[in-house]
Amino acid sequence: MHRSQVLFALLSAFLAGVFLASLMRISWSLILIFSILGISIIAVAGYEKTFGRFVSKRKKGIVIGFLLLVFALGLGRYSAFEYGHTLLEEFNNRDSEVILRGYISDELENDGAKTKFTFRVKEIQTPQITIPVDENVLIRTDIFPPKAYGDFLEISGVPEKPQNFSNFDYIIYLKKEGIRSIIAFPRIRKIDAVRIGIFEKYKIPVFKMLFSVKNNFQASIKKVMAEPDSEYMNGILLGSRQNIPIEIRESFNKTGTTHVLALSGFNITIIANALLITLTQFMRRKKAFWVSSGIIVLFTIMVGAGPSIARATIMGLILLFAQSYGRLYNPMNAILFAAALMVWLNPLILVHDIGFQLSFMAVMGIIMFHPVFERAMRAWPDKFKIRENLQMTISAQVLVIPLLMYYFQQFSLVSLPANILILPLIPLAMLLGFLSGLAGLIFIPLGKALGILATLVSTYQLTVVEWLGSFEFSSLTISINAYVLFFSYSIIIISFLIMRQKNSHEI
Repeated sequence: MHRSQVLFALLSAFLAGVFLASLMRISWSLILIFSILGISIIAVAGYEKTFGRFVSKRKKGIVIGFLLLVFALGLGRYSAFEYGHTLLEEFNNRDSEVILRGYISDELENDGAKTKFTFRVKEIQTPQITIPVDENVLIRTDIFPPKAYGDFLEISGVPEKPQNFSNFDYIIYLKKEGIRSIIAFPRIRKIDAVRIGIFEKYKIPVFKMLFSVKNNFQASIKKVMAEPDSEYMNGILLGSRQNIPIEIRESFNKTGTTHVLALSGFNITIIANALLITLTQFMRRKKAFWVSSGIIVLFTIMVGAGPSIARATIMGLILLFAQSYGRLYNPMNAILFAAALMVWLNPLILVHDIGFQLSFMAVMGIIMFHPVFERAMRAWPDKFKIRENLQMTISAQVLVIPLLMYYFQQFSLVSLPANILILPLIPLAMLLGFLSGLAGLIFIPLGKALGILATLVSTYQLTVVEWLGSFEFSSLTISINAYVLFFSYSIIIISFLIMRQKNSHEI
């Protein structure tokens, strides 16, 4: 086996271990058995007299042993992460009040007169001692008095274990975000400071500034553009889509273009590629990579750089690097390595994070199928890079569509034309929207003048989405189970291998 094949197999074995452990609880005894078996195979295969002069067999034996070890590592990593306990969890459901000190570690989610936020607990105060910790808790409380990211607080309340909804595993959802306790309507008072790490001392003021810039920028967009264009622009620029009218969001759902409204997952991949394709019209591809990467990183930070968005950004940038520089001998291994690293840091994302799955599948789809469609469409005209946009869109959706049907029970019949018609103009809409908002912060009349241009582009995109979504046949309700999902991906992968084998023979 080639080194790249060995690396691919090892990374796949780790992910397979995490995947299996996420489906069923694996005992530590079984994990130990796999580990001992793997070590034994390595020892036996590595012994010179085992295979004599058959070096290739010895290498295969060693690889098999390491595969078992890495598989066991995946099992153990998920089990330790999922079934481990935090100190704060020990206070859950005891009907006794605890005192927590820390700071608000994320943007607040306001809903009318109520709000909720993630609170980073740095100290737990008991009657006897103060316990230093570094854990998260979800706080639900009144919106007043106003609170903001980075506020140091003392919270007194009763921690509770989260409860699942009827069709939603809320416990796993929060656990994936590092939250295992909830406190509803505690007593809250602001404090001057609390013990924090060196990294947090720099992170908090920087993120405070970024969130302030984001809020001011959103307000500026609303001043220079009318609704619903302003809400749409804030959606594609900053991922803020809660104020977009329901009927417009429904049109995006029906046309398979919802990814445009949030800087995460599938959207990062498509937008990054659209930016690269557009910028290559004005500069060299390598320079276009750095400019488009800078834009994506900037917006990622501005929307909060949450874990799901950060993961999607990393995958998108790896793909952009591979396409721009061509230095990755095996870009599929690079994406798989990035995925394995992210899963190591948070094993729950492999099965329980839709955004991670969509971004991973979108990038893998482009890597696997873009060359296929590139060969199939080589005779097509490529004016304004329409052909390349089409190839990217179709390639990304090949592996994404089964997931969309599995999670959302919806298949859009107009997804392809909708994406082709609006995606090429996304970079222009983002640029004009950004300039309009920036100008509005300096001089509102100038912002409104640029806002007219931004509105022309956004109105076109919204009109296309609403028109295609208005047809009764625009989307079908299709519900598939896990077995059909597995079968679908098996067919896609087998087809890919057959096509690759056929192309290698032709070459």
